[in-house]
Amino acid sequence: YIYIDISKLSISNGYLPVTLGEIDSFTMCFTKEEIMNAIIDANIAEDKYLNGKLCITDNQKHNPINVITKNFLNEFSLDLFLKENIKNKNLMNNIVNKLVSLISDTNLITSFKIFIKNEDITGIENIIFSIPYLTERKLFIYLIEMNNKILKSKKERELVRDKSNLSSND
Repeated sequence: YIYIDISKLSISNGYLPVTLGEIDSFTMCFTKEEIMNAIIDANIAEDKYLNGKLCITDNQKHNPINVITKNFLNEFSLDLFLKENIKNKNLMNNIVNKLVSLISDTNLITSFKIFIKNEDITGIENIIFSIPYLTERKLFIYLIEMNNKILKSKKERELVRDKSNLSSND
């Protein structure tokens, strides 16, 4: 690992994030390539570190946390994701199961299930934003990964459909 002072990067304009949430807010605005190019431009890392993963570490000796970049975020919107998928019971059950694996507050989980059943997106979002940030972040990463899988599946179906349309027009 090599530790990078974000404030030294040209893309930061001197911004010095302190909390994980602030770091995420910063890194979500840039692609991995943009961040790596800024590190190269700042000349603060040896070449051997420039092909690795971007991670966040803290002084409490937690495991390294993957950086959420613009590439990974893929224009994810929680509100839109929930609106498009709220009727998908299987998907919503998977989200409940993920939340259950992350928190032990049974009242919160019960409320979350009720909000899903009632298709109350605002209630769902309020619960997500009420949990500790690190837990919220884990849930968000899970949701982003689910969204990316859904988008990939839709794209693959469109490609298959387009190929079948081409074949039928021959």
